[in-house]
Amino acid sequence: MRKCLSLAAAMSFVLFSGSLAGSTSALAYESVQIPLDKSDKRFGKFFVGSLDGRLFRPASRDPAPTIIFLHGCGGIGGLTLTAVEDRASHFATLGYASLVLDVDDNRHLGQKMCTDRTTAFAMLDARRGDIDAAVNWLVAGKISAREKIATVGYSHGAEVVLEHDQKSDGASTLAGAIAYYPACDRGEPAARYPLLILVGDKDFSDGPHRSLGPICTDYGRAVARKGGARPEVVVYPGAGHGFDVPGLQDQVSQGLNTTRAGYQPAAANASFQKVDEFLARVFHQ
Repeated sequence: MRKCLSLAAAMSFVLFSGSLAGSTSALAYESVQIPLDKSDKRFGKFFVGSLDGRLFRPASRDPAPTIIFLHGCGGIGGLTLTAVEDRASHFATLGYASLVLDVDDNRHLGQKMCTDRTTAFAMLDARRGDIDAAVNWLVAGKISAREKIATVGYSHGAEVVLEHDQKSDGASTLAGAIAYYPACDRGEPAARYPLLILVGDKDFSDGPHRSLGPICTDYGRAVARKGGARPEVVVYPGAGHGFDVPGLQDQVSQGLNTTRAGYQPAAANASFQKVDEFLARVFHQ
């Protein structure tokens, strides 16, 4: 989480924002609205009636395993939306559906989650509620079976993925979760369902001497010591924040931390293969 806040200044325009109209995908999508339940106290002041999303489906319209995508702290657009849509197109070839949540910033937060700690922390709870609303919507619409739904989160979205796996307060039990470059330093280590964490050793939390690699590795060990299913943690040498986003130029963010960011093709491709293997396992494909 602390890492996410410092990256905003250098990366927000390139990585987190951009025009939705400027992105393209080989796979057609359906614009959808996910209704939220006002009685869910996790939303607090961040409750909105619904979230806009994009639903990508394989050729068959039968219920399919589904991946819910959760964006980083500044929303989704430009390079990140293109990258996610490319992943959704790939998943469709495997017979999976994909739901990209909150494509239109329905809460009108802009970059606030990147720059304001209070908002960023509170939104971890609200976005856990978003996951469960999406799960209920997918099941009610016969798009997916409840036991065939997984999440993939990026940066702040990855923090949400970790906390959803940690906490059972009204939360669905998912088939699995994938976290790209979370800080791994918040919340009580726990895993209710399978978890895959993907980080680069040039991505840092609270300064250049705290690589996310060992932080997330220690998190996985802590979960295992408590008797939970040990998360699979993969650390990619030379990779930083956003290493999986094609077109993201190498850059250094200097704020609360000094952190490298940029596309690393070798790490990205290796992570994509790892994700495919993980999803095949948790979906029992």
